[in-house]
Amino acid sequence: MKSEQPPSITLLIIIPLSLSAVFLLDILGPYDPVVGVLYLPLILFSTRVLSGFAVAYVGLAAGVLTCASFVLANNDGFDKVTYDQWGAVLAAILVTTTFAVVLSRRRQGL
Repeated sequence: MKSEQPPSITLLIIIPLSLSAVFLLDILGPYDPVVGVLYLPLILFSTRVLSGFAVAYVGLAAGVLTCASFVLANNDGFDKVTYDQWGAVLAAILVTTTFAVVLSRRRQGL
């Protein structure tokens, strides 16, 4: 029987703060518009501290934030993001989230 320790509160705070930081970097930073791929390590990191359902929620949040940055980027004053770039980032988030949920469930023995 596995003994699972609850994740520390620090790790539970780091994930949403990191998601917010990537979003702000995506919309305000002077970087390429596909900086949204930085969500991928956060999704994988979340498998260490969250359940499979919560990992899926982190992936969903990353997808929603990517869509929000796409909408903002296609307004005046922002660098344009093409549909190809947006689709590639969303596909990467979807694949990574699916992979992370499977990893998380296997780690938990489900």
